[in-house]
Amino acid sequence: FDWEAAAESGRIVPREEGVDSAYDAARARVGDAETAMHEWLHSQRADIQCAQAKFVHQNKDLYLLELPVQYERKVPRDYEKCSMTKDVVRFTSPELETLKA
Repeated sequence: FDWEAAAESGRIVPREEGVDSAYDAARARVGDAETAMHEWLHSQRADIQCAQAKFVHQNKDLYLLELPVQYERKVPRDYEKCSMTKDVVRFTSPELETLKA
């Protein structure tokens, strides 16, 4: 690990895989989860027919689906509206919550 970076951040992070198997496994799980989240986002873009759909983080809420307000009516009924502005609306869904867990 990098001693200077560890001193600055207060964390020891291995430079390469194979040094700490628990760390490697955790990174792999995070990578798999991020891949699944982005695959879900792409499927939502196709289902809702909105290329502008994206993930946003708002306060403690991570990975909210954000859409322009004109697409709000195309969202499935089981999605929960979390917030909105005059331009965008943000949702979560049961499937998205499962992916985040």
